[in-house]
Amino acid sequence: MPHEETPVAKVALACAAFLDTLEPGLLAEARRRRSSTAFWRMRARHAETIGSNEDAWKDCVRILAVLTHKGQPEARMPLHNPRRRLGSVLCDGGDAGWPRELKLNEKPRPWLTELRFARLLAARGSQRPVQVERIARALARSLVRGGTGDLAEHDGAGKRLAASVSGPGVNVADIAWALLNPGNTDDLARHYYDRLDRAERKTGKERERADA
Repeated sequence: MPHEETPVAKVALACAAFLDTLEPGLLAEARRRRSSTAFWRMRARHAETIGSNEDAWKDCVRILAVLTHKGQPEARMPLHNPRRRLGSVLCDGGDAGWPRELKLNEKPRPWLTELRFARLLAARGSQRPVQVERIARALARSLVRGGTGDLAEHDGAGKRLAASVSGPGVNVADIAWALLNPGNTDDLARHYYDRLDRAERKTGKERERADA
């Protein structure tokens, strides 16, 4: 079954679309509270899927709210972008130009360092949503600054995902799966390291041309 045709993916997309329509006060509540109005509205609409794992879906709705723009609904761009896989976004921070200017012999540095990424993959139980939410809040802030630097370097007001390699947004189904099935880390790792490898190869080719 294609990635976005699974029940989990469909509900994740529906949650992201619903959050995009919320007025700022309700969206702020969804960021603060796991048992938010937004969650219970989605629980009522998708009782079978969400009801099978309410705790994980509470975390999912809250994290999607963190990544949703704070402005008025009519000014928001859709959060979901099927081509922006979560692993890739964790590597480049949503920066279309990553890696940017590098010093001689400097290697591209992922937005989420490999060590922190490994900790995310290893996180289980209650630690997985804690890790994902922390990263989501930092990612939202990072993109306000243009997506540069790693997780430790960012602070400030949270906003949504901005311009990326394939446009704005992130694949929200990946976020849901990261919470609902934390043991399956292959997709996250594959897309993270594919993005890192492309950046390293691109940088290497550019240096070869410069030395020619």
